Amino acid sequence: MATIQEAVKKIIELRGLDIFKNPKQFFALLGDLSPEYPKELRIIKNNFDEKLMGLFIDDTKKVRHRLRLIKDQLEDFGFADDKVYFFLESFGIPLGWEQEIYDLKADCPTQTYIKPQQNQPTTNASVTDVTLNDDVLKQLGFMDKNSIPSVFNIPSTYKPYSGIPYRITKIDDNVFKDSTNLKTVTIPDTVTEIGNSAFEGCRYLEKINIPDSVIKIGDRAFTNCKSLNNIAISNSVVEIGNSAFAGCSSLTSIFIPDKVTKISEGLFGKCKSLVNITIPNGITEIGNLSFAGCESLSSIVIPKTVTKIGDRAFTNCKKLDIFIIPDSVVEIGLEAFAGCCKLRIFTLPTKYTIFKDDVNRQIDFNLPASTSSVTSVPVPKSATSTNTVSSFKNVKVGDYIKFGSYPQTSSGQKQPIEWQVLSKENNKILVISKYGLDAKRFDGSSNVWANSEIRKWLNGDFCNNAFSADDKKCINLSNLSDVGTSDNVFLLSKEEAEKYFANDKARKCKATDYAVKNGAYVAYNGYSWWWLRSPYGYRVYYVYSGGNVGFDYVNYNNGVVRLALWINL
Repeated sequence: MATIQEAVKKIIELRGLDIFKNPKQFFALLGDLSPEYPKELRIIKNNFDEKLMGLFIDDTKKVRHRLRLIKDQLEDFGFADDKVYFFLESFGIPLGWEQEIYDLKADCPTQTYIKPQQNQPTTNASVTDVTLNDDVLKQLGFMDKNSIPSVFNIPSTYKPYSGIPYRITKIDDNVFKDSTNLKTVTIPDTVTEIGNSAFEGCRYLEKINIPDSVIKIGDRAFTNCKSLNNIAISNSVVEIGNSAFAGCSSLTSIFIPDKVTKISEGLFGKCKSLVNITIPNGITEIGNLSFAGCESLSSIVIPKTVTKIGDRAFTNCKKLDIFIIPDSVVEIGLEAFAGCCKLRIFTLPTKYTIFKDDVNRQIDFNLPASTSSVTSVPVPKSATSTNTVSSFKNVKVGDYIKFGSYPQTSSGQKQPIEWQVLSKENNKILVISKYGLDAKRFDGSSNVWANSEIRKWLNGDFCNNAFSADDKKCINLSNLSDVGTSDNVFLLSKEEAEKYFANDKARKCKATDYAVKNGAYVAYNGYSWWWLRSPYGYRVYYVYSGGNVGFDYVNYNNGVVRLALWINL
């Protein structure tokens, strides 16, 4: 089926420009040629009257003048810039107006566009590489991602303006996220990278190929593509991001390329139908939660190159019955096999080391009593958390450590809390949580830190949930002179947020899945805003999702809690 732009071009070729004088007949032909675009067709039919259609063929006015008039009329109808230019390109490019449309865009500083490269030298390498993003989709004739047909072959090259070709080499972050149309996608062999969340939430996507040109698949690239049952990954891929296939509940098998060296965090989490997977030689680490919730996985072979199995890596693999760990493994994470209720044969390596640097590190295999061939476990299930804060003495500002634990998954499973070291002085370190751990309002009405709900929660319920008695002994009671309180756990002040982070980018923070479930706001860029303790008038300061510092009302309950504390060394 033709796009709107292709259909308009075809209609002009068949009927000439006079067809613009008969909108009713024009719309009928357009509907026949582009039936997969009902939303766009309805908009055109309801708004493109004889006057507007006549501007396209009014030779008494210059093209630039006509474009201005058409643009003004579309804006009067209430269309946003992206839709205005979509329709201008759909009708204007078939008329040969691409340069004039470019000039119009260039005059509009708020409009993103791809500049024609008319004066570039022409060589065999004169093709310009571009990323497939929303603007490119519009230049391909699609008003938005839900205008794309169910079977979509991404072109390797296209010519938006002036006849000079553009080559698509990357699929941008979020570009197809939550598309409701896509079922089958073919990626051209010019693409080398699939961006973060590129196809996340495409719940009807069933099949996609990844060609030999691709070397990187981003974080959450295919997360929650619940209908995806067939995906071919080429052997050229060297990196697959965190949670790239998490929640692909129809996926039954998948091939991991030989060049990949790590099964990233959450990679196949909750792939409930996954029954067959081969981990190639060369993999050195199986990340946290990488196979958690793979309820149909019955067996898996761990190659002798693996040295680490992460926290909860195989949690709730309820059909897993045989698991043999090679002698190369030296670290097994927290609750790596918890909930594997059908294990019959489970063999640990003859020698391995549990890194006890990480606070609250313990193994809970949670194996059924009938399990055979279980080697003795160095840290028993009944072991209590042992604080090893002495291991933090060598950390530097900018390092990350783990201390305490708090629910971080959408199901509320506890995980070690990661902290970024902001300062080291007087035999103690100031740390801030890497992620926003929960969603809370600052207070119902007051912007005074000393009386706030969030302070009471942090130093009460949160502390009791996140830290053991031994942990609490290591937390320094901090005097916050700017607000007149002494607290174990606190929010940074405005001054501290600006002092300890080099720029806005460094201040940006993502929320945990647990925080999102509890209502945390997540912006288009994937980041959340987080509270500070400093008052401003009757409001309070906070850090925007973009990392800049601002202020707003105290009773918003979708801000995340990114807490700080001093640890005595």
